[in-house]
Amino acid sequence: MAQPLVPPLSNTGDMTPINVVVPITPGTALPQGTTRGFMVNVAGNVNITDAQGNQNVIAVLAATMYWIRLTAVAAASTTATGIFAFY
Repeated sequence: MAQPLVPPLSNTGDMTPINVVVPITPGTALPQGTTRGFMVNVAGNVNITDAQGNQNVIAVLAATMYWIRLTAVAAASTTATGIFAFY
C-alpha cells in the first residue's frame, strides 16, 4: 500500500493553540524570540533565518500559515508585507 503524501498531524510537532500573534518588522529583532510560525497579508518574498540557522528567501502566499520556526526576518529581499509571527 502506498504511503500517504501528508504525514498524520501527530507527526508535525507542537499542535497546541497559538497564544500570541504579533507583527514582525523585517530587519528588527523578533518580539518574543523564535516563532512557531508566521503568515503575511500581502504575498511576496520573505528572507528568513530558521531555527537551525539556515537563511533563505522564500516565496509566500497571503493568508497562509507557514509552520516554520523563525529566528529572524531580514529586510533585504523581503517584499511581502503585513508579516505576523505566531507564538
